[in-house]
Amino acid sequence: MYLFYVIVNIKEVLYDEYVIFAVYIWFISMSDNQKEPQYKLRWNEELRDKVMVSAKENNRSINQEIIARLEQSFTDKNIAEEEVVALTSQVRQLLNRIEGGKL
Repeated sequence: MYLFYVIVNIKEVLYDEYVIFAVYIWFISMSDNQKEPQYKLRWNEELRDKVMVSAKENNRSINQEIIARLEQSFTDKNIAEEEVVALTSQVRQLLNRIEGGKL
């Protein structure tokens, strides 16, 4: 009985090491972008078709097109906020000139 127990334990250890090795090989064989988080997207066909056309026009994959558009939306928001601040400053300067009788 003891010999059977030792053999079973050895097999379990070898199996565990095999699994660890297999997972390690699988992980190192993955490209860097495969290691990045993924998100399943639910969207209608019309939107998907628009993105596909845009991706083709920009020589990008659909994934690259989606990422570029998302990044641009954050950049555009910052630009819009900067423009509002600049325009507000210009309006204040004009109001000060009007109030000062310089216009």
